[in-house]
Amino acid sequence: MFEKLFNYLKGYLILELCGDSKERFINLCKNKEIEILQLFMIKDKWFCKMKCNDFLKIRGLIKKTGCVCRIKEKRGLFFLMRKIKERKGLVLGTILFFGVLIQCSGRIWSIGVEGGFLHTREQILQIMSQEMGIYGGISAGQIDCFEIEKKLRLDYNEIGWISVEKKG
Repeated sequence: MFEKLFNYLKGYLILELCGDSKERFINLCKNKEIEILQLFMIKDKWFCKMKCNDFLKIRGLIKKTGCVCRIKEKRGLFFLMRKIKERKGLVLGTILFFGVLIQCSGRIWSIGVEGGFLHTREQILQIMSQEMGIYGGISAGQIDCFEIEKKLRLDYNEIGWISVEKKG
């Protein structure tokens, strides 16, 4: 599995082998220590996967054997980056998307209040926003749950029990 990942990162080619001496070409590749990653046939056509660096080394072998190699596909991170480089708007949009996603995921978007018979939900939310500066959209790093509980209990004696927690 690591070998496949490594080959994908470096890039490889899928070649179609044509001509009469395909076997000789493969034997010469093995003798010259040119690695063929995979050899397969589809409807009487021979195909092989080869690293990009090795493809540059087979030129002399192709002339020697009379075999013809056609590049059918270029795969790997190297070739993907070349395609992406042409689409600058796609890259910029992806970067902006992840930037906004990271920015928004660090915010408190909803404040829920349950229970409380002496103070209504609106009153508690108003107290939190006006006196403590806690509102929807505030950065989650600015909120200390223990301090909020402590301040509400000290300022409002009629509150006997309160629990503050961050979720999500």
